[in-house]
Amino acid sequence: RHHLDGHGGLLVVTGEAGIGKSTLVDAAAALTDTRVAVGRCLPFSTEVPLMPVVELLRSIHDADDGRWIGEALSGCPAYAREALARLLPELSGAAASTDDVDFAQQHLYAAVAAVLARLAASRPLAAVVEDLHVSDATTLDLLEYVLSRDVDVPITVTWRLDDHRVQRWRSEWLARVQALPGVRTMSVGPLTLPETRDQLVA
Repeated sequence: RHHLDGHGGLLVVTGEAGIGKSTLVDAAAALTDTRVAVGRCLPFSTEVPLMPVVELLRSIHDADDGRWIGEALSGCPAYAREALARLLPELSGAAASTDDVDFAQQHLYAAVAAVLARLAASRPLAAVVEDLHVSDATTLDLLEYVLSRDVDVPITVTWRLDDHRVQRWRSEWLARVQALPGVRTMSVGPLTLPETRDQLVA
């Protein structure tokens, strides 16, 4: 909860499957007045780029029919609305198009960072990404970009440690990001015997 109420940075909540990572994050989110936007990663057989980012942004958009995100975009560079329309078509009549895919991706990363910063400037906002260990590479790159821009939005992610689907490049990404300033890790371990007894009594 302290992290969700904070000002930027990344908290990585790690642990085995079913240990209670998501339950812990949900409980913290329920105790804060900060607007917590959530995106989830799913282990599809084919990567779906930026799926948790789309879900996260859409939850912000749909909460008030786009008013908050619309106000934030009005203070962003002109390209931001067109770039984000690639993720949320309702932001524009037609999504932006360009022959330079790499350039468009740079615009998209910058647009997401800019709109998150503007959203947080008007009211408290935190972001949660569940099961980042099965995320696509583009989402990981985008999160790293947002962290590098020191956006004033605290980000919390859950990461399963014992999942065989976690490929080496994902683990290398986590190790690299955990070395950055402003990144903390919370490991959720199994209950001790006394804690288990207390849980059963409760």
